[in-house]
Amino acid sequence: NGDYKHVPVAAQAAGGARAMARALQGSQFRVALAMHIEADALGREINKFLQELQPGDAAVFYFAGYAVQDMGENYLLPVGYDPAGKDGIEFQSYSVKRLVRYLETKKLGTGLIIIDQAAGNAVMDKRFPEPGLASMDIRAANLVLALANLPGRAVPGAGTREIGRFTEAWVNAAAEPGVPLDAALRRIKQQVSQ
Repeated sequence: NGDYKHVPVAAQAAGGARAMARALQGSQFRVALAMHIEADALGREINKFLQELQPGDAAVFYFAGYAVQDMGENYLLPVGYDPAGKDGIEFQSYSVKRLVRYLETKKLGTGLIIIDQAAGNAVMDKRFPEPGLASMDIRAANLVLALANLPGRAVPGAGTREIGRFTEAWVNAAAEPGVPLDAALRRIKQQVSQ
């Protein structure tokens, strides 16, 4: 989600989503790409993804755009999110905790949730003063939550780059077949830290 209506555009989100879709397709994943979507469509697309999963599957969920924490909970923001709206965040967004809990019930071979959070700006930082995303308890040993920055730390801006450094690191990792996930995670962390 990049073309937000009530907050600044998340400039690298669209390029990141396209690059990640190509990388996953190149790694033999079946990909459903949904871009610049509202809350209802975001919920429908996630539910469709969850319903198609079978026990033992390797599954990747990727989100680029605004992801925020509010009172210790993490949320993915649809393009129609309005910080001045009457409805609370939980009614205008999708809960990361909800996604995690559903994935934990799927008995996946491997599950990966990648959130490339858009960098903050004055509007978002005023509405959500807690930087970055909150740390989460993941109960399933085969499910990994990968965030663009350490929990509670703000994501730095990517300037004029087409895709963010975090997504770029994932795309590079996907280009190396046969690398175990733990080794790929170490390489991604090192690349982003540099």
